[in-house]
Amino acid sequence: MRLRLTVSMVGLMGLLATVACGGGGAAATSGGQAASWAFTGKTVDGAAFDSATLAGRPTVLWFWAPWCSTCRGQAPDVQAVAERHAGEVNVVGVAGLGQNAAMRQFVSSAGVGLIKHVSDEAGEVWKQFQVTQQSTYVLIDTAGTVVFRGYLDGDDLAKRVAGLAA
Repeated sequence: MRLRLTVSMVGLMGLLATVACGGGGAAATSGGQAASWAFTGKTVDGAAFDSATLAGRPTVLWFWAPWCSTCRGQAPDVQAVAERHAGEVNVVGVAGLGQNAAMRQFVSSAGVGLIKHVSDEAGEVWKQFQVTQQSTYVLIDTAGTVVFRGYLDGDDLAKRVAGLAA
């Protein structure tokens, strides 16, 4: 019984470490990872979404969870970057690790309603982009190459997106 409890606790701790709110510990990658990143789905508001609409512009995918305090803290920075680079850079939230009702509530209360947010309850888009924790950014250049994957603070996000827009 004690061994079973220990094994269960170790497994639970591993799961929590995988989905814990992201911070400086998220692995960052950069450097030319070309991949097919086509996906379709629904937004948190129920509208159809097709990533083909993002083609031809640099894109920021922000992977977040509705219960993540780090994600909530990043929301104003993400909104500011989206506003500053409107028409130059696509900014799309990819919500996961929660139910759609909670995702809609997060979008409303965090003030990021002007950004499109894909509801990824099943985690398919997260898997496609090899995202294992929130908050993670995936930056894609105009050629469709993933140029960054990982955690960014507000200043780093602004600098990297400005570089994409240039």
